[in-house]
Amino acid sequence: MNDVLIGKHGLTPGVVAQVVADLKRLETITVKFLPAALPAGAKSADRKKLAQELAEKTNATVVKRVGGVVTLRRSKRL
Repeated sequence: MNDVLIGKHGLTPGVVAQVVADLKRLETITVKFLPAALPAGAKSADRKKLAQELAEKTNATVVKRVGGVVTLRRSKRL
């Protein structure tokens, strides 16, 4: 598996491009949202929303989410 770290700048186009490239190379990757990636006092629903947003932008599926760590799997191509 490959790890991608997302920091204070959040879901930038560069981060999204990196996740897409990693998903093309590997079937499953782990994305870690650093505390700075989320607003102060972020709740679980905020983390879930951010993970889902990343999955939608990268055409991936959220396999598992634990705290600020998300496992993404590339969607099957038709």
